[in-house]
Amino acid sequence: MIKEGKGDSRLKTLFMAITRNPREMTGQLQLASRLMQRRFGRLPFVAKFSLVLTLCLSVVIYGSVFYVIFGNRLKSEDFLEVAKCPGCYGTSACERSTRGEVSFVGWSKIRVLDYVNVDNVYHGKHGDEESVVISKLGSNARIAALDRELCALAKEPEGCDVGRAAGRAFPPSGTKWMVKQMTGMSEMTTCPTERLLETIMSKYIEKHDAISLSAAERTQLLTTLMINQGPIMFQTFPKQDGWPFPKYIGSCGRFVMTEYAGRPLYDFYGMPFKIRAKFALKLLSIARRLTDDRSQFALYWTKLSYASFAVDEAGEVVVVDGQNMLVVDRWQIKHDKNPGWDEPCYSVFDSCADTDQPCQLTVPSRLCSAHTADHNYYALCRNILSTYAMNNDSPISLLHNIPPNFEELYHIRQLADRCARSEKPGQRAEVVDELVKVLTEVIGPQLTKL
Repeated sequence: MIKEGKGDSRLKTLFMAITRNPREMTGQLQLASRLMQRRFGRLPFVAKFSLVLTLCLSVVIYGSVFYVIFGNRLKSEDFLEVAKCPGCYGTSACERSTRGEVSFVGWSKIRVLDYVNVDNVYHGKHGDEESVVISKLGSNARIAALDRELCALAKEPEGCDVGRAAGRAFPPSGTKWMVKQMTGMSEMTTCPTERLLETIMSKYIEKHDAISLSAAERTQLLTTLMINQGPIMFQTFPKQDGWPFPKYIGSCGRFVMTEYAGRPLYDFYGMPFKIRAKFALKLLSIARRLTDDRSQFALYWTKLSYASFAVDEAGEVVVVDGQNMLVVDRWQIKHDKNPGWDEPCYSVFDSCADTDQPCQLTVPSRLCSAHTADHNYYALCRNILSTYAMNNDSPISLLHNIPPNFEELYHIRQLADRCARSEKPGQRAEVVDELVKVLTEVIGPQLTKL
């Protein structure tokens, strides 16, 4: 048995006295402090050093844990990489970020998880309630490539000061050079026109002047297009104008903030058939809107999968992937009337038999010169609705397990497959009209209104 020392006995007596008589607590604590100092002073140097080192490490570790849980990295301009502007995505959200109005939530708060967050996409909160998605628009490797590209455009060596190089990467004045500069920079600008450029600039939220863009703002816009056109798509074709995209909230440095659009569409893959049929109907409506809008801009999918869509709390389908879309100026095509402009462009079915991955869409070369095209219907039926929709040799059609009585009466599966594999030009639009009609009848008036 370990014998109790005289000092230990005095401490024990002291703490028993404290519990019996709280009024004497202050004096007794002072006495305890002197006793502890006396005992600490008797320790060997090595023991003192170890104790102090342990205390310091504890402060660092627990301080780091406290910062991870309660700190807000989005208040730091260094973390936001504001110094890289104008080689950044914008500054409209910087004031809100530095004031602490934007913060990470859940797992996004834990810094160590950044190493497995390859795409640099985080979940956050804007204000007291609004859920947001915060993104750096690419992987660390893709962002490093962007920095190298900006340095090269400024004719500076790799590893240069990106903020300074970005300011010299593009002409400092005017906008006439921008159409040529933007051509091919992204899928959105595969075939840009002056009217598209004017629309982009007029809708650009990151500009401070309501009329024109400054040199820095033009550089920010082009930098964003270079890495990921999504934010520019969401601003040019905004939710408030009825487009099926999430709301763009703002940018600060190398971070972009959009509203949280909802759960991935694939989460609803196992829902009852009528619910899935309702979503199919909404997807066909989106395809129609993107193809034939009164703005006379057509937006065509160049890549499409379940990951392209989310479903919000109201049950509306939202297009969350703005990166893989091509914009065609139908007004300009009709105005120019180049040879073949009024000949519809039809997408040809691709079996994708040589791959077990989701089918990569073959984009017709004539999309940029045709006034009308059925490509969006093909993309949707090919990769989402028909029995040809596959992933790793597994069927992923949203319209799976159709009740026999519905299939016998309406031939839904056959219509979806004919939409994907149209046998003759012009047939796909007719099939889509029929598919919309039967799906509307299947889900009934109650679900149609949801």
